[in-house]
Amino acid sequence: MFRRFSLSLLLLAACEPKDLGGGGGIGGRIAFSRGGDVWVINDDGASGETRITTTSNTQQPALSPNGQTVAYAQTSGNGSDIWATSVSGGTPRQLSAAQTNGDRAEAPAWSRDGSQLVFHVTSGGNAQLFIVNADGSGSPRLITTPTSASFPSFSADGARLLAVFTSGLGTVPADGSGQLTPITPSGLGQVLSRAVFSPNGARIAFSLPSSGGGHPRPFVMNADGSSPHQLRGTPDGDDTWPSWSFDGSFVAFQSNSGGTDNIYAASVDKDEDPKLLIGDGKTPSWSAR
Repeated sequence: MFRRFSLSLLLLAACEPKDLGGGGGIGGRIAFSRGGDVWVINDDGASGETRITTTSNTQQPALSPNGQTVAYAQTSGNGSDIWATSVSGGTPRQLSAAQTNGDRAEAPAWSRDGSQLVFHVTSGGNAQLFIVNADGSGSPRLITTPTSASFPSFSADGARLLAVFTSGLGTVPADGSGQLTPITPSGLGQVLSRAVFSPNGARIAFSLPSSGGGHPRPFVMNADGSSPHQLRGTPDGDDTWPSWSFDGSFVAFQSNSGGTDNIYAASVDKDEDPKLLIGDGKTPSWSAR
């Protein structure tokens, strides 16, 4: 049975290797935010924990597909920009144009080949999508969308962008041409929070209140919105910010179950309770290493 733990027991448990079906992790790495900084840890939840930033103003990390570089949003004044740095150390590089007047660049996501990032910039209540080269060359490129768009992710082939639009979830061509293609989970309401393509692009992970209402729960559906099904979540928390494991077998998510933000992993194809991966952490990003 899924149990509720105190913070001290959660943190103790988070130091023990997690069995995700092979006696430990699956050979990946997870970036997450804690206390205003970005951290990485191996996906056994116990080894390789490293603090990447020390400025107490960074959040929403995104690991590159090879697990060697982490992008993140960094707050400065009342705005924020996208930065990236090596997980092994080095000088961070700024990828978005300096934001002013309270504009916020947030929610970076990598293309599958690691060459580009997409993110949204919120200004005056409207969010727009931008694509930038991961090496910092060139300038961010605005992606024209029919409405406000946020929390983007690339399709596996890099041709389309999944995002949350004013009308709900949908995709647009990554080159800025063409029309919005809405995606509505069959039999469920509109997705109005972060959703992400699986590594092979065949499925989408998202969170919605369960059929009875109440706390958001993790869901998975086919990329066209068909066959949505709810994954096992926590008993009493808001389960949000889904992130696929690099092999597509798990979805990590943050939850405030018990009053503290922690990161769990839910099996995509097995009906079993989620596993606590990281105590005192949020906004996970899972990749190979």
